[in-house]
Amino acid sequence: MGGEISNAAKSNGNTKPAMASHEGGRARHTAPLLNSRQQDLLQKSWHHSYSSGLDSVGARIFKKIFVTEPAVARIFGLDHVDVKDLTFNPSFQPHADRFTKALIFAVDNIQNAEKISQYAQALGASHVKLESRGFKMVYWDVFAEAMTECAIDWEDGVVYCSEAMHAWRLLVSFFVNQMRIGFEQQRREDAAQTGHTSDDHADAYIPEVAN
Repeated sequence: MGGEISNAAKSNGNTKPAMASHEGGRARHTAPLLNSRQQDLLQKSWHHSYSSGLDSVGARIFKKIFVTEPAVARIFGLDHVDVKDLTFNPSFQPHADRFTKALIFAVDNIQNAEKISQYAQALGASHVKLESRGFKMVYWDVFAEAMTECAIDWEDGVVYCSEAMHAWRLLVSFFVNQMRIGFEQQRREDAAQTGHTSDDHADAYIPEVAN
């Protein structure tokens, strides 16, 4: 297929559009997602706000998701837990840690849209198993909104707030869109295989690509 101009490339100030090809059924991105200034601002913002452990970025994002869309908490088997008690719930931490690692990966590889795309698509594909529990496509928008709201929260007090926020919005939009692509592609692959169910992907591989 021919190259496609990504929405992020149209708005990030780059003069060259991010091109996508589709080798092996997955989209590949060959141009930078953000320009050099946006990359610098985003990384400074991340290091200014990043925390780990009980109050990790992933934990904050998931709490926002569960408040916005309680049905997601049911999908993860956490609907019986009050939001204020999630931090100390042993079933909650693995989900929060997974999301924190995903954001760390995205920020660490911000100069390589292809790596981020591969990682996000694999992560999205691993969520196909949740369809049997009620996962809906609209929840990707809930994820994106929660991630953006968290970025707004930790941008408070940062000097280049508006520019950094624009960079965060571009990254979040790209990352979640790639998760959506991976999810949809996995659904198509499953549908093409007789007797192959989404539950067979409970341990879908998520690449650990070196920085």
